[in-house]
Amino acid sequence: MRRTIPGSVGVVLLMLAGLIPAGCNVLSSGTVDIPNDNGGDNVNNNTVDNGNVNDNANDNADGNVNDNGDDGPTTNFAVFAEPDTGFSTTDVRDVDDEIVRFDTTTRAIVWAADNTSFDAGFWPVDGVFLGEARFFQVRFGTQDSERRAYFTETSRDTICNLAISGGQLQIFLTNTVVPQE
Repeated sequence: MRRTIPGSVGVVLLMLAGLIPAGCNVLSSGTVDIPNDNGGDNVNNNTVDNGNVNDNANDNADGNVNDNGDDGPTTNFAVFAEPDTGFSTTDVRDVDDEIVRFDTTTRAIVWAADNTSFDAGFWPVDGVFLGEARFFQVRFGTQDSERRAYFTETSRDTICNLAISGGQLQIFLTNTVVPQE
């Protein structure tokens, strides 16, 4: 079978396939003969250390079909449910609409923007109450006709402001009440 392989990508692929020994001089592009011995089915189940599992199924008998679907992380985020409406979510917002989640396995607070975990062991979830001392609570509100969960103080129904500074999560009090449109 003849295939055209462009530039250095083709050279690297041919070297990896063992068709060109490393260190050989090769033209930057062209047409080369590549043996096609893909009559079988190749199935790879690659588990990555970060907990994501990619099932890479290749069916090379009739062409190359890849299912590179990510089975998702093994993180167990707390789900906050509002009994009156049936609304539930893992996303808890601060006053600036920044989202955090709570990992029930590590008991950490997770900054959703980049999945950075903070304070593992110190953020257990008990219903809508957050943290070992239950100083914080999830309260439900509506903004822009969308139901949402908010990070608040237990003793006050105002939304907290969460910030990251110097690699540390900081919590600030505000006077912004949970919106109820």
